Amino acid sequence: MQATQSSSILVVEDSLVQRTMLRRTLVDAGHEVVEAGDGVQGLAALEEARFDLIISDVEMPEMDGCELCQAVRRDPRLAPIPVMLVTALTSPADLARGIMAGADTYITKPYRTDALLTRVDALLGTEHQPVSAGATCTVSFAGESYDVPADPQYTLNFLLATYENVVEQNRELDQLNQQKNQFLGMAAHDMRNPLFVIEQFSALLTG
Repeated sequence: MQATQSSSILVVEDSLVQRTMLRRTLVDAGHEVVEAGDGVQGLAALEEARFDLIISDVEMPEMDGCELCQAVRRDPRLAPIPVMLVTALTSPADLARGIMAGADTYITKPYRTDALLTRVDALLGTEHQPVSAGATCTVSFAGESYDVPADPQYTLNFLLATYENVVEQNRELDQLNQQKNQFLGMAAHDMRNPLFVIEQFSALLTG
């Protein structure tokens, strides 16, 4: 899946393995990639070059992804850059924190390459649209209350991202279930053959 035009993407991820895999995916899609190991390094990279997109892990030492996103939004020069959070966190509190940090979307780990690149393509060429400073509303979920920006479109984008993540995870679960059923079917077949042989010998010995 090649990008229509090369874009410069900053990848902020403390895991060397995951950072390398993400970089390879983006480079293979035709993008230019700069890597950073945490939010502090990410901010330093943003001082050195211009980027079309920031993709950041959430859980990192020194400065995590939400803190990085907040720092980006406070800087008028950097604020328009879209930010995608990549996270293994899936609770409502984690989602609300990402929304309040000013991220544009997020995707949960583990993710499929095509799903990630679809999100990347949707963000490239866009600018972050700021919400009114301090304008929040309170939403309730499962007995807990969360403050989110009082901007229906912005919050809707995050909810749609949540829906996409759930659909993707359900698809993966269906595939794993199919693989499990196939394996059990093969195992049952392999077990029947030696049992048949044992039955035949037993019949000869008792006959």
